[in-house]
Amino acid sequence: MGSLHSRPGRRRGCLMSESITNAVDEAKFSAGALIQRHRADFAAVLPASFGIDRWLRLAESAVNASPDLLPVIRRDRGASMLRALMRCATLGHEPGGGLFHLVEKGGKVEGWEDYKGIMQRILRTGLYSKVVVEPVYEHDQYTFDANRDDRPQHVRAEGQRGKAVAAYAYAVHFGGAISTVADATPEIIQASKDKARGTDRANSPWNAPAAPMHRKVAIKLLEKYVSTAAEDRRTVGALPEALSTAPSSPVDLEPDWETA
Repeated sequence: MGSLHSRPGRRRGCLMSESITNAVDEAKFSAGALIQRHRADFAAVLPASFGIDRWLRLAESAVNASPDLLPVIRRDRGASMLRALMRCATLGHEPGGGLFHLVEKGGKVEGWEDYKGIMQRILRTGLYSKVVVEPVYEHDQYTFDANRDDRPQHVRAEGQRGKAVAAYAYAVHFGGAISTVADATPEIIQASKDKARGTDRANSPWNAPAAPMHRKVAIKLLEKYVSTAAEDRRTVGALPEALSTAPSSPVDLEPDWETA
């Protein structure tokens, strides 16, 4: 009988020992070490022009810069972080550079490409002189008929332009030809907004003055109609001289967010 009564105590001691061991393991867990361990995997998908050492340092910095990510990374042992970073590498972006963001969502680390990241991938092909992405506000004058117009007719309202209600995007080839226009109508914008959460908050990106979410809906539509590249093909020698010497459009680093 005595031996029977002693077993629960031993089991409790065993569980406590396992708990202490797990706590020690969790404290020792390093996101940076895990990233470095997958160096070869990232190098295999990164564009050839990227330096793997620099990219890994930026990946570690991007993770450490966001305290919200670390508990998630420890909880899933870095699985979602590695998936997000692999997507970043495959798209040809640097983590935390303004074109690709690591965020916590639903208990996982997700990788969100900024709308300017999509713009860059279009420009990297060397096929386009610029990409136009514009929001349309309720007081603007705007018309576009795909059967008649090669591009939207858009006149910005003077003074208060009201709320952003639509957006459009297109790429301009060298020589001036226009790609298919991505027309993000109010209906398309609303459908995307309905999928998002917290859009009624004052700090929601859907309510930002520069309308980054409206732009993102438009540029994601445009991506279906144009070429993109992870590797920058605008370098001298990689393209005919007329293309390799053409200037690329500047891209700012204003943060952007996902629709969902």
